[in-house]
Amino acid sequence: MKTSARPKTLIISHDLPEQELLGEALAVRAGRHVQIIRPQRGEKLDLLRQALNNARDALGRRLAESTSRTAQLAGVAKVFALEHPPQRIEVYDNSHISGTHAVGAMIVAGPEGLEKKSIPDF
Repeated sequence: MKTSARPKTLIISHDLPEQELLGEALAVRAGRHVQIIRPQRGEKLDLLRQALNNARDALGRRLAESTSRTAQLAGVAKVFALEHPPQRIEVYDNSHISGTHAVGAMIVAGPEGLEKKSIPDF
């Protein structure tokens, strides 16, 4: 069984209530000391700022995509005269090469976006 990586240091952007207690709890879980720091200057502060900017950008993209998907599903409901937008749309495809190497795929779309699963050689 694969174990998860346990960091030696957590870099935080804000002071946390019970921060020392949290550090002790994490140390018990990790089996070694875990340092929790809030950088004030230097390379670690630059790293933290970049991580915060990346998180803001990712959240903005996710919200925009969610709004777009909601509008698209509402459009599907309108085109097909459905009472409500669909919560799940499934598309199936079966392919082969001259009768060999068969592959089946199911694509699922919904409010959370696309999910694709392949089932090779059925």
